[in-house]
Amino acid sequence: MKLTRTKNIVAPLAGCLSAGLILMLLLSVGGCATQSSTPADVAASAPRLTTITSVTAVENNDEVRVTITADNPLTFSSLKQPDPLAVVLYFPQTRVEPENVLPPDDIAMIRGIDARTGNGQQTARVEIQLAADTVYTAVREGNDVLVRFNRVTLAAREDTPEAVTEATAEQSLPGASPMIQAVPASTGAPGVAEAAARSKSRPEPVP
Repeated sequence: MKLTRTKNIVAPLAGCLSAGLILMLLLSVGGCATQSSTPADVAASAPRLTTITSVTAVENNDEVRVTITADNPLTFSSLKQPDPLAVVLYFPQTRVEPENVLPPDDIAMIRGIDARTGNGQQTARVEIQLAADTVYTAVREGNDVLVRFNRVTLAAREDTPEAVTEATAEQSLPGASPMIQAVPASTGAPGVAEAAARSKSRPEPVP
């Protein structure tokens, strides 16, 4: 009688324990499945990179304009590099392929444009190599970044004659004779101006 009662008590307990073990196993397997991630999930969680699709340069009477176009609005920073002389732009979370750069043919102001992706393939770098120093601006318009170089400023620097600068420097030297500089270049017969200048510069005899 006692044995029968014991069996009646143990049987339900065994069933409960079995069900509990099965439930724990299921929860453990489910937890492992939840924690594991596939490459597709990792790729989906990574930030999407913006792609620069083209870099072109054009020239008109007043300016040279470099247009950097992407498939999304660009965030960028720019600086002027002194040696070698260039304007360098950095685009975070952006990639660029060198074949997307159109060479700036027949534009004297630009020696070349170099583009590459660095910083673990996370940052695009565009270097605009300059033939001479000039003023530039860089602004974003939609999916484009426009880099403008002022041709008027560059032309004014190139057209400044060196002779004028040298003459100004000579005139500012101390000890220059104002009497000789004031004599006209031509006063009639040849040699008259020089003789007059020499006679004025000679000391008069003391009686």
